[in-house]
Amino acid sequence: MIIDDEPPAHTVVAELIRSVPWLELTASCYSAVEAVEKISEIAPELIFLDIVMPELSGFQLLDLIRGHHIHIIVISAHPQYAIEGFDYNVAAYLLKPIPFDRFMGAVMKVRKMIERQASARKIPEPSGPAPDKKSMRSILDDSIWIKSGVKVHSVRYKHIYYIEGLKDYVKVHCKEGVLVSYGNLASISIRLPKDLFVRIHRSYVVNVKAIATIEGNIVTLTNQSRIPLAANKDRDKVYQKLTGHRKGDHADE
Repeated sequence: MIIDDEPPAHTVVAELIRSVPWLELTASCYSAVEAVEKISEIAPELIFLDIVMPELSGFQLLDLIRGHHIHIIVISAHPQYAIEGFDYNVAAYLLKPIPFDRFMGAVMKVRKMIERQASARKIPEPSGPAPDKKSMRSILDDSIWIKSGVKVHSVRYKHIYYIEGLKDYVKVHCKEGVLVSYGNLASISIRLPKDLFVRIHRSYVVNVKAIATIEGNIVTLTNQSRIPLAANKDRDKVYQKLTGHRKGDHADE
């Protein structure tokens, strides 16, 4: 649910919600007074709440709905209310305009909280064989979220062949196809496991598990893509990261 007295804020937050496949917008309220009855009616799991509103403020609304066990993400143009917001145990406090990465981090935090609560209540699993330890791990453990267009895709690390930098954009070449996302190689590299992904050129990061052969300055991947290996002073270090040994170690084999 979105609760905000400004229509433009509804438009922005609704678009962010639509970008995340597992979020569904069930109601929009333009005042806290309107929201009181609506909350009791639909019992939302998550509310995006403005603070400064006429008649009732966001904090006054929180006082009224204590005990409803609803996760709250505050969206506000006023940073001075952040400390008070966390006194109400809100999940996150996002300042307008809302950066997508901050939004995604906030909703993922709420998702984890909901999953932990469900586990604590010991909700019965569907009939069938018990899942092993690996299948019980969060999808975040072996995946990365990639925003491409208006959608956010969950891509398994093992399905990524390589990532190509194009100035202000990156192209993620993966089993599902090619995803074009705003950003640069540096910003996406810090979100990837360093033991699995190596930057071999100023324009390319490759998945070491997707390498088929290395010949000279050319790395060929399992999808038949051919990527240049940078010819600079760090080339031997990169080669060692890719293969696990120094270049020339097996020259006689």
